[in-house]
Amino acid sequence: MSIRKSITLLLTTIFLCVVTISNSEAYGSKEVKNILVISSYHRGLAWSDSFNEAIMAASDEKYDEVNIFIEHMDWKNNPTKENLNLLYQMFSYKYQDVIWDMIITFDDAALEFAIDNRGEILTYAPIVFAGVSELSAKELTSGHKDISGVTEEFDIENTMDLALALYPQLENIYIINDMTRSGVTMGNQAALSIKAAYPELNIISTDELYLEEVINKANKLPDNSAVLITVFYTDADTSILGFKSNTRYFVENVGNVPIFVLYDFNLGTGAIGGSVLSGNIQGMQAFDIAYDVIWNGENIDSIPFVVGQSYSKIVDYYALKEMSLDNAQIPEGFEIINKPLTLLDTHKELVISVLIIGAMLVVFIAILAYYVKRLIYMRNSLENINSEQLKLYEELATSDEELKAQFVELEYTNKELATAQDRLKHMAYHDFLTGLPNRAGFSRSFNNLVEGNTAEEINIIMLDIDNFKLVNDTMGHIFGDEVITKVGQRIENIVKPDAEVYRLGGDEFVIMVPNEDAEKVANFAQGVLEFFHSPLIIKGNSINISFSMGMVTYPKDGLDADELIKKADIAMYKSKSVSKGTLTIFTEQMFEDLNRRKKIEQHLRDALENNELYLNFQPQYNIKENKVWGVESLVRWKNEELGSVSPAEFISIAEETQMIIPIGNFVLEESCKFIKALHEMGYNDLCISINISPAQLVQVDFVETVLRIIEKHQVSFHSIEFEITESIMLDSFDMVIEKLDILRERGIKIALDDFGTGYSSLTYLRLLPINTLKIDKSFINDINMNFNEESFLSAIIDMGKLIQIEIVAEGVELLEQYNFVSNNLCDRVQGYYYAKPMTGEDVIEFIKKSQRNI
Repeated sequence: MSIRKSITLLLTTIFLCVVTISNSEAYGSKEVKNILVISSYHRGLAWSDSFNEAIMAASDEKYDEVNIFIEHMDWKNNPTKENLNLLYQMFSYKYQDVIWDMIITFDDAALEFAIDNRGEILTYAPIVFAGVSELSAKELTSGHKDISGVTEEFDIENTMDLALALYPQLENIYIINDMTRSGVTMGNQAALSIKAAYPELNIISTDELYLEEVINKANKLPDNSAVLITVFYTDADTSILGFKSNTRYFVENVGNVPIFVLYDFNLGTGAIGGSVLSGNIQGMQAFDIAYDVIWNGENIDSIPFVVGQSYSKIVDYYALKEMSLDNAQIPEGFEIINKPLTLLDTHKELVISVLIIGAMLVVFIAILAYYVKRLIYMRNSLENINSEQLKLYEELATSDEELKAQFVELEYTNKELATAQDRLKHMAYHDFLTGLPNRAGFSRSFNNLVEGNTAEEINIIMLDIDNFKLVNDTMGHIFGDEVITKVGQRIENIVKPDAEVYRLGGDEFVIMVPNEDAEKVANFAQGVLEFFHSPLIIKGNSINISFSMGMVTYPKDGLDADELIKKADIAMYKSKSVSKGTLTIFTEQMFEDLNRRKKIEQHLRDALENNELYLNFQPQYNIKENKVWGVESLVRWKNEELGSVSPAEFISIAEETQMIIPIGNFVLEESCKFIKALHEMGYNDLCISINISPAQLVQVDFVETVLRIIEKHQVSFHSIEFEITESIMLDSFDMVIEKLDILRERGIKIALDDFGTGYSSLTYLRLLPINTLKIDKSFINDINMNFNEESFLSAIIDMGKLIQIEIVAEGVELLEQYNFVSNNLCDRVQGYYYAKPMTGEDVIEFIKKSQRNI
């Protein structure tokens, strides 16, 4: 028995050691950085708070890699040695075991405190300062290393430009500052700057006055004067007044002269504004320096001070209006805040919707008020009856039936009120269009399952209708609402009672399946996809519906509803970008994929302007005539940051963001230029094949744009071939056929690309105005490997001959494949066996060589 216990103890010890090592490696994968932020002032001071908020907002990107600690010195209220001693003791006790990776300070006192105590109560770490003038910064940091930061410099010139633009008659400037060290310094600095730039102006400085005396002095200024407030926190007896409240009080009591300020926390007080220093901007700039040092590995001593970049040029509209200057000419670059916008101009549709809803609410409230009034009336009647009960006993006996009727009506009123409350509650948690539970309903159901411990595992499937925007664009939003309603009904019929369906908004639905393992739920979702293979019939129109799905599982992928919905959306988007009509299960790798996609989308917007897009061309060979038929245009993209990006990555993004429209026009322009150049070289019988996106075809002016570009380059329509895919037929078949008929009548050839990979239909093939059928590479790959595929391929070629269209084999890479398509009387061949994609210059050489070999 003792031997068995010993073995058990040994195995348990080994297991715990392995788990401990695994956990330590897992938790050690990311090193958390400690950053100390020291503010010279107190919490609640707008100047300090905006700086701290900017630090916290800027650090969100590294939320799992950084700990931010913020401390306030309260130096404005307590500029004493005792305060420094208390701070010293507090830091010594509170952070005795913390090793700092970075110290960020705000204003002079904090910088001086950090420098004096770095290496003592604070571990030695780089310091990034802000809120310090350039002169003070150089004095305080002299002889010290590992320090850089953002200096605080007044932009007097732009502020005075604003004052002179509003008041050309201006002659006197009354500079207001308190008698603190920083206040006097700032007042002197402002006076010197104004005197240097505007020597014709008379400068009046603040004496050691109380606030009321300063106001009296300002009210005695002549009309050609203005007030400039630098810092006024305390008055002559050092009474603490506060920045913003002091400025507001000053503005309210000085009525005859305009007031300009140099700090953004003084905006909104009635002052006109100026080129104001921003604590928020300084906070972001300070964190940028810290970021470069901590995560980019830059040497902080090599980073120069950021000088004169921390201000914003702002004018308060309300102050302008108060001074009757709302129509004045504001210098260029100044932002006007608080300027009211006409709600109807900016949000016309929203205003109309709100008015409709408001009208409905008014009607509802009127009905409700009516019933409440009736209820009060009845209650008053009952009270009157009770108070006169003895006196009117005989009358009450004769009116028994009337009293009963009143009670019945009262009961009816109460029921109506209860029904109205139930209706409002239902509206809050259900979608008005489909009647399905909405996002709030989903959150409530999910929280009930989690809080009630009724589900150990919850699977959530996000569904998004593929190409729904095309339905709205081509059929209208009313028809789109019908589609949404029918889809919601069909999904609900499929999944109940095993799951619940929710509509989040737009064309997005969610299915929640509790207490089922993920594999079964994935199969269940696949069944939903297959059920929608049969089309919806709406107002006589047959609509094919497919979904892109994303799936997450609680608690594996997240613990709250919003987090799970976000991750399900990411997985769903992965399905949409890779292969529509599929289900994707969420993985953490998808965050990186999403960031990659965002970068591609961001750079793609500038790709045309930066000349990053270009064309390659792949020759096609005419088997019958033993010569080059022409080339297919293939767009390529090379970005300085991303390198060469595959069309498989960026084409789908371009289609979803509508950037495919200008890209498609670029491809058509360049293709016309190239085929025109070939014709001018004497190769007049060569053609060029150009891919057309579904998003291009549904544009109202697609046909006009195509014809204009081709005619501009004087290219024969007969030398142009457009390639479309089968998926384009699913959304707006009649409209597509109408446009293709117009192009074909002009002589442009139409080719159906990737045949056999989508929703192939002989009916579509018969109705489409196509000249050419391109067999997808996947069929060519199976030649000599799969007899059934060879038979199917032969049947496709025979069918093409039967309906008199040319057959092109794509992706031919081997001699055996070439022999097969040639022996089966394929018209054209394209692939690496014959020629790979190449530049325009290489294509010309290839054609010349081919002509010599004929």
